[in-house]
Amino acid sequence: MKMASHWMMCLMAIVLVTGCRRIATCTVTEYGSEYMTYTGSHEQFDYACREVLHELSYKEKLSDNSTRYPYYGEGSSSHTDKDKTIAVKAYLKTKDEAGAEYQITTVRLGRHEPFVILESTSPDRYKLINALNAEFHKIGIRVQQY
Repeated sequence: MKMASHWMMCLMAIVLVTGCRRIATCTVTEYGSEYMTYTGSHEQFDYACREVLHELSYKEKLSDNSTRYPYYGEGSSSHTDKDKTIAVKAYLKTKDEAGAEYQITTVRLGRHEPFVILESTSPDRYKLINALNAEFHKIGIRVQQY
């Protein structure tokens, strides 16, 4: 099933850094050989990525009925030259109950569309991709694979 290749994440940090709220197109690669684009807002994209990683994350139930995700993390960094941002890198990462790690990294160079990389150590190569595809479909992000 070629549902794999339906990802695009981590634009949330980019949205915060760039303030971009427009519809965007993003080239995405997973395992280096497949490409796709999506059309939707950065907010939708970020929300979908967070939801998927929370679903995959190892969870601990606390005594006050709250949930803790000890391996979930987000971060971003930017690189500047002469007070001009030339690159922004953002990531979302987590680990599941079996110890498999998942990371979504987004890199934006200047005003170009972001490049998104999905990484996973799960034996199920398409687990992250299929979860993202389902979430994108659920919230209405259109994905096209080439």
